[in-house]
Amino acid sequence: MTNTESPTTLGGDLGVSPGTAITNFPPGIVTPPGTTHAGDAVALQAQSDVTKAYTDLKDRPCANDFTGAD
Repeated sequence: MTNTESPTTLGGDLGVSPGTAITNFPPGIVTPPGTTHAGDAVALQAQSDVTKAYTDLKDRPCANDFTGAD
């Protein structure tokens, strides 16, 4: 994760997995109670959860037509 739009303020957790690279925080700010998770167990679990959710949702049909909607 690289912050290129300083000053950036996140109001929650910031994590990366796989890997551990989080750059430009600071000057970017993660406000409490948010923390950074660089390749730790929390980031790994979040990555696993996202993968499971994507795998579950990707093959579900979508019956809604949002053509022309903003």
